[in-house]
Amino acid sequence: METSPVPGRRLRAWRQYGFLFAFLVLAAAIGVLLSVQYREISRLLAMTEQKRSFFEKNIFEQSTALNRVVFAACAFRVAEAEGTSGYRERLDLGQSLVNHARIPELIEPDALEPFLGEDPLFLHERLRTSNERYREAIELMGRQIEAADAAGDGPEGRKRLGEFSRVVREFDESLAARSALFSQIEGMFYVGAKKLHSDMHGVLHETTNAFLLLTGLLAATAILYLRSRLRIEVELERHRRGLEDLVAARTDELARANERLTGALAEREMLVREVHHRVKNNLAMIGGLISLQRREATDPGDVGAAFDRLAQRVQAVAMIHEQLYRSENLTGVSTRSYIGRLCRGLVASLANPPGSVTLELDVRDVQFQASVLLNLGLVINELVVNALKHAFPGGRPGILRVRLAEEGEGYRLSVEDDGTPSEEASSILQSGSMGSIIVRGIVEQLGGTLDVDTSSGTRLSIYLPSNRGSRE
Repeated sequence: METSPVPGRRLRAWRQYGFLFAFLVLAAAIGVLLSVQYREISRLLAMTEQKRSFFEKNIFEQSTALNRVVFAACAFRVAEAEGTSGYRERLDLGQSLVNHARIPELIEPDALEPFLGEDPLFLHERLRTSNERYREAIELMGRQIEAADAAGDGPEGRKRLGEFSRVVREFDESLAARSALFSQIEGMFYVGAKKLHSDMHGVLHETTNAFLLLTGLLAATAILYLRSRLRIEVELERHRRGLEDLVAARTDELARANERLTGALAEREMLVREVHHRVKNNLAMIGGLISLQRREATDPGDVGAAFDRLAQRVQAVAMIHEQLYRSENLTGVSTRSYIGRLCRGLVASLANPPGSVTLELDVRDVQFQASVLLNLGLVINELVVNALKHAFPGGRPGILRVRLAEEGEGYRLSVEDDGTPSEEASSILQSGSMGSIIVRGIVEQLGGTLDVDTSSGTRLSIYLPSNRGSRE
């Protein structure tokens, strides 16, 4: 009896469809696995991008702004420690510190929730406490610096500034704690990033193990997986390099800021030495003027007038210093501004009756060195005072002209009036009076020449070579 082949065919068909079914089930399982793993990878990538974005926009910017506050606090502490800074300079540095401290927009602790996740270091509560102390310190410093500014350079102002200095020291200590707190928050960022990176590699490892179970037709799926894995690693490497480049750029910026600060401190020290040297020389000049004035005032009745003339000469010296500290350029002073203020002040105080003398100024704006312009100011003081006292007797009205113009390779300074020529003006080249001695001595010191013309009124002019201190 012949055996029927039907059971064998059914067995082979069952196996065939069974393998097909198993393949389809396996392929579906792999598809589900790939879908799940793809969503997990997308989620991890999104979390990485979210944390990186939060880090760049908040933590890193906050740390950078905090560094600027630290620099401002250090600048104030350095100025206070040196003891050579004036009240206004320390007040300006204090105001700068308060302004820098108000710039950072404080991060609220609730914003750290998606950024940190678990908080074993109690960073949320510590940040909340740090924010409160930071706000309180800024408000307190702001009130104190405003009170010091309102009180001015006096006992009350210095007392307020001293209280501000004490708060700055406490604030400086809190800045160190706040910087350490942000360092810990940054550390948590890197720990979280490392964990995400580890989780991502774990997901990829599981997917790889699943792919190793496939044979034949599933090899293509494994290749796609490897390509996906490579793409993810390249993206992570790109993000890592981007963060490294950002950190390097910020580091370079801080280094440049440190260099600028070092240069500014060196320049400040140089300017302080220059100011001390200039004050020493001017005090020596004032001492010489006092000695000359003392020898000239032999009559006790002339003491008051002598002191008035001496005060006018000292005022010419003081005006140079006023122009210097108001100017951004501490090595030179504008001739137009200085000579104009000097002459207008003399005419206003000495013209008798007031308003009888009209002042005409035609001064070229040359940047002379302060020492040169100081000497010219003393000469102008003597010539203008001499004209106001002797050229217009009896309250006669007249015109007084002061000019400074280029002539050849130098400059010509002239003081002229349309009044009555006086013996004092005519004899200035030989007279032994203090004013004549000052004028001749300064003209000789500057390498210039002095001319007197009394043909029509009185004109005294000085030629000054351009190599004697001009800075055009």
